[in-house]
Amino acid sequence: MAIQPSSVSEFIEMDSTYRSRVQHRKTLMTEHGNTVLAAEPVSKPAVDEFYSWIVGTYLPVRFPKMFALERRMASDVGETASVLRSLVTADLVPLMPPESPLEALKILGGLIDEDLLFLVPSEDGDGYVLKAFVNCYPSGFNPSKKLNLKLRDIHGPVPAYKQKLEKSMDRYFDRLEVGKFVKRANVRPLRSPWHCY
Repeated sequence: MAIQPSSVSEFIEMDSTYRSRVQHRKTLMTEHGNTVLAAEPVSKPAVDEFYSWIVGTYLPVRFPKMFALERRMASDVGETASVLRSLVTADLVPLMPPESPLEALKILGGLIDEDLLFLVPSEDGDGYVLKAFVNCYPSGFNPSKKLNLKLRDIHGPVPAYKQKLEKSMDRYFDRLEVGKFVKRANVRPLRSPWHCY
C-alpha cells in the first residue's frame, strides 16, 4: 500500500507561502465550493472531532508563533468565548465547531493548507465511504464525483486495485489505531504527503 509511519509533529507543514496559499484556498472554496467542499450530515462527529483538535490543540501548540488561543467578548450576548487567532492572517476561529460540518470544513480549508477527506464506515458494514471533504487541489479527479462512494469505487480507475489492494486497504482501515499517523510513500505531491486516519 506504500504507507509508512509518521509523527504528529510532521502532520502539517508550514512555510513562507502559507498566507498566499490559504488565501487562494479561500478563493477556490468561494468560486468552486460545489466541487472542492462537501459534507454529509453523518460526517459531523468526525469533522467536529478533527476540528476541535486542530483548532484547540494542534495549531497553537505546534505553531505558537503563528496561532494563539484567546478569550474574546461576544458583544451580542455579553459572554466570553475562546477563539484561535491566526497571527499571520488575523483571522479569528471559534474553538467550538460550527453546527454545520460543511461550515467547519470551510473554516479548516481556509486555516490550514491541507486537503482533508473523511471516510466513515459504510452503513452496510462493508468498507468505508467518503462522506466529507475539503479538497482544493485534487490530483486528476473531481472530488464532488467521489462523495458517497466506497473506497473501492473511488479507486475503480486504479489498475488492479480490486485484485491487489482492495482487501488489504479495508483490513488496514479496520485495524488502524486512534492517534496513529502515517504518510504515503509512493507519491511525490506538490505539498505535504502527510495523512492522519
